[in-house]
Amino acid sequence: MTAEELIEKCLEFLADKDVPQSKRLSAAEKIKKLFAPNAKVKILNQDGDVVVNTRNAAAYIDIISTSRILLKVTYVDVDFNDNGQITLLKVKEFYRKN
Repeated sequence: MTAEELIEKCLEFLADKDVPQSKRLSAAEKIKKLFAPNAKVKILNQDGDVVVNTRNAAAYIDIISTSRILLKVTYVDVDFNDNGQITLLKVKEFYRKN
C-alpha cells in the first residue's frame, strides 16, 4: 500500500459515521502523528482547482472525526518533509444535504 492509499483509507475511516465516534477519535490521535507539527490541510472546491479553506492539520483531523454532516473526505495531493511527515494535505469534502 502506498502512502497516498494509506492517507485515503485514514480519511475514509475518520469520516465514516458507521464507525463509533470513540474509535474514530482514537484513530485520529494516531493519525495526527503522521503530520509535521506545522502541517496544513487545504480544502479544495468540488472541481479541485480552488482552495476554499486552510486549517492546521491536527485541528482538521479533530473536526472530521467528530463531524455529523460530513459524508466523505477524499485525498487529492500530499507533500512530505525529509522525515517522511506530512507537511501539506489537499482534500475535497462532501457533505450531507439537508
